[in-house]
Amino acid sequence: MFWTVPQLAFAAEAQSPPVAQKPPVAKKQPTAKPKVQPRQSTAHLTSIEASAPRKPAPDTAARTARAPRPAAATPAPSAADDKLKQSLDVFAKDCVTRMNKQRRPGILQKEVKRQPDGSYVARYVAVDPDSLQTSYNPTSGHKTIKYIGRMDYHEVEYLCTGKNQQQALAGPFNETNRVPLTELIKYKNNKWTY
Repeated sequence: MFWTVPQLAFAAEAQSPPVAQKPPVAKKQPTAKPKVQPRQSTAHLTSIEASAPRKPAPDTAARTARAPRPAAATPAPSAADDKLKQSLDVFAKDCVTRMNKQRRPGILQKEVKRQPDGSYVARYVAVDPDSLQTSYNPTSGHKTIKYIGRMDYHEVEYLCTGKNQQQALAGPFNETNRVPLTELIKYKNNKWTY
């Protein structure tokens, strides 16, 4: 059986499911802004009204009424806070040392790849110990976890190119990428843990 063009169009419409159309969305009408009355000059006032004391503008009243407050004194950290901060710093430095030893490709085990032009590129990733910053906050309502610690550091990628593998591994390595990272740790059973 041969189909004609009008019959094909009719057959295609009959086989396809009806398409649901979205209802039109009403556009939000712009609202009229309230008009601000301009300040009146004292020229139209009578002599009694003009001589009457007026309220100062709100910004001058606020400046004259409030005296500058002294900065709030931050409480001095207690010995327990110092000890907690020191233990967090020691834990964080230990973590950075472990990360640098275990990372692959890392300082101890660099990755070397041959490039299409025949040269070699040595690469490794390490945590910058100088970028390490720590802080902590107490938790609210948790029975076993008393504090949450935060370690902020940068993970740095280093590259070196050379004519052969030995030259690429010999260095000097140049920093090519620096990624800031944050890790949260917990203080549980009187020690910092992951």
